[in-house]
Amino acid sequence: DSIIPLAEETGLIVDIGNWVFKQSITQLAKWRATHSPDLQLSINTSPVQYQHDEHEVSKWYELMDKLKLPYDCLVIEITESIMLDFNSKVNDKLEAFRNGGVQLALDDFGTGYSSLSYLKDLNSHYLKIDQSFVKNMVESDESKALCLEIIKFAQIFTMKISAEGIETQSQARLLSEGGCDFGQG
Repeated sequence: DSIIPLAEETGLIVDIGNWVFKQSITQLAKWRATHSPDLQLSINTSPVQYQHDEHEVSKWYELMDKLKLPYDCLVIEITESIMLDFNSKVNDKLEAFRNGGVQLALDDFGTGYSSLSYLKDLNSHYLKIDQSFVKNMVESDESKALCLEIIKFAQIFTMKISAEGIETQSQARLLSEGGCDFGQG
């Protein structure tokens, strides 16, 4: 809870993010070669990364090319807060990912600056329901209704839906019945 905000404040998050990408994508190449050629990797990114010139999409693609990985094996997770400082630099980097075939996931949806216009403007492939909604969905009609409505919104925008923090079979069943495509937990 304290390291990431400090890294974002100092700009060190860019170096951390680039290191995480390099380590993760290298491991993914090994797993695809030894286990399954269809494995896909999701990497959380910070909105701050997109503001810095050191976060170069082309460098990420160069490493993927070197490892002979298709671009669609990567999903970049972003949070809604990226829209607070949305500008041409941020948009260009997101577009470079989209245009190359990297998929985008809107992470922790509903916890920050939720807006239906963000769903349209970000043009992401996945929407991830935050665990704070999933946590009480069996006991709380309000939480259940919110999860099901978020699924409906995502479906309108033809996004795949993933729910975070699934801890029980009842949660998994309700989400699946509601149209949720994937779950984490």
